[in-house]
Amino acid sequence: MGRHISTTKILRSLFRAAIGIILLPAACASIVSTYKLLFKTLTNINFYKPFLIGAAIYLVIDVLIRIFPYAIKNSNASYVLAHELSHAFAAILFLKKIYGIKIRKNHGSIKMSGSNFIIGLAPYFIPFYALITAAVCQTMTYFFPGMIARKYFIGITGFFIAFHFRHTAEMLLGPIQPDLEEEGGRIFSFTVIIIFSCLT
Repeated sequence: MGRHISTTKILRSLFRAAIGIILLPAACASIVSTYKLLFKTLTNINFYKPFLIGAAIYLVIDVLIRIFPYAIKNSNASYVLAHELSHAFAAILFLKKIYGIKIRKNHGSIKMSGSNFIIGLAPYFIPFYALITAAVCQTMTYFFPGMIARKYFIGITGFFIAFHFRHTAEMLLGPIQPDLEEEGGRIFSFTVIIIFSCLT
């Protein structure tokens, strides 16, 4: 029985690796399209200035956190929270039931009624805090057109985008994460993450 499960898992990983290779052109096209889209709006300095300032503030804070090891231990919990909530958010979109979420300083877990590769990889392409900030900003802008605080929300979004990319890069470039291994390995996972990150 154990051998059958192992063989099935290997075949599934090989199949998904093949799918990942097939999707590589789509991933490259996504990167190019996203670049072109962003390049067209780079001239809007009124938008990008607060965004870049927010990102720079996070990077400075991140450097300071790394100077003090105790702070690193506590800062990881905020990423773990976003990681597990991203799983939960994707699961809800697929009408799955959430039975419980556990958050620790360096790891977390979630119990749900089912999963798929999008739910499994969601934390790597959903910048959770940034999307929440952007959603709050858009909602307030709708009710208060011309809101002066909009630039601050854009700055906070930049802060959390930098937070997301820094932690995601650390997770993806380190030892293979259980999420990636479960979803078929690095080739498939990285391809999917690139495509969905560009869409996000």
